[in-house]
Amino acid sequence: MTRKSPASLLRGTWRSDRARTTAQWVFPKRLAAARRRKFFEIFGHFTLRFTAHRCYTTNEGRRRSCPYRIIWSRSGPVFPQAVVVYSAEDGEKAEHIFFDSADSFYIQGGMCAEFFRRVIKRGTRS
Repeated sequence: MTRKSPASLLRGTWRSDRARTTAQWVFPKRLAAARRRKFFEIFGHFTLRFTAHRCYTTNEGRRRSCPYRIIWSRSGPVFPQAVVVYSAEDGEKAEHIFFDSADSFYIQGGMCAEFFRRVIKRGTRS
């Protein structure tokens, strides 16, 4: 794992990682396979782009942006973390982000998490 700060790791473009997210998702045992497949279709489309002070999102053609700030972070040799507060028109929202590599993070939600992977343009490295 890199020694970069969570703030510098966060900068760049990230896409929802359907494969990693669905591999660990927890469902009630009786939930029908067809309903699971339908639910999993929502993952893999959402894109986040973080600059120093703004977050830009794209999801199914809808684009939004809002300022954000990091209110807490922990650097370390393993699993840097950050709590990010987004300031949107409808109020503030906070997320706890866990980096599991320089190119991957997840956001925990109860017993499940959504994973994101860095979008790397050909021939460049963020």
